[in-house]
Amino acid sequence: MEDYKYTNTIQKTANTLIKKAEARKQRPQQRLFINAAILGTYGWHICTPVILGLVIGHIMDKYVPLPPMSWTFNCVLIGFILGIYNANKWANQTGHKETVQARQKQIQKLNKGEKNVRY
Repeated sequence: MEDYKYTNTIQKTANTLIKKAEARKQRPQQRLFINAAILGTYGWHICTPVILGLVIGHIMDKYVPLPPMSWTFNCVLIGFILGIYNANKWANQTGHKETVQARQKQIQKLNKGEKNVRY
């Protein structure tokens, strides 16, 4: 009887280690794609207002010239500031949702009785 419990424990430990190893194999590739998507989104959030500022500034320089200053430079600067603000706002909203969802999954795993749940 004692031997059966020992063998059962070894099997459970081996199965757990195999599952963790398989999960680790998938994790880096998934993380790479997620990071690439996040960087691409940041790019769109920042570049779009900058390019719009460039176009609007160029048009304003053509039709409403002001000799001591450049509308293009000022509109690009305003576009950059708005892009950074927009990207920061987006990151805070999506990051908070992902954090809450991850926390809920961890609580569900703890309620099921699983051990070694990362916080």
